Amino acid sequence: MLQTGRAEAPGFTLIEVLVVLAIAAVMVASISFTVFQHEPTLKDQAGELVNALRGMRSSAMLRGQPQQVVFDVDALRAELPSDKVVRLDRAEEMIVTSAEHQFIENKRIGITFYADGSASGGTVRLRRGEQWQSIGINWISGKVSIEQAGDAEPTRSGGQG
Repeated sequence: MLQTGRAEAPGFTLIEVLVVLAIAAVMVASISFTVFQHEPTLKDQAGELVNALRGMRSSAMLRGQPQQVVFDVDALRAELPSDKVVRLDRAEEMIVTSAEHQFIENKRIGITFYADGSASGGTVRLRRGEQWQSIGINWISGKVSIEQAGDAEPTRSGGQG
């Protein structure tokens, strides 16, 4: 047998390593794409509504004039003055508690933010199955916050929609 003076080193070639890394990268990318892709939950939509309401409060203070959001309880949506609509389709039920003078018509209730930062106040409760999200709007400060989240049904009070 003829020997050339070069010994075959055990292991993989650079091309083989690169091919394996490319295959692994494609597999990780496809798995992470499916894992991180999700439908918005009730909590996500409650958060979106909170952000929209906080924006309305800021807009009222910056413009120096009241801004009103109208909740359509039957259509499960919030209508903002900028013609933006926040759809709450992850909810099965929406209960809005507000001041009596904020009732617009059957199943349509408004909450107003004023130029001084205050609001007409109220609560928006969203339900899906046994899960509840409750958003509070403080009438003195106009502060918007998620008051409670959980499986227990919130206490129902007068002025619901």
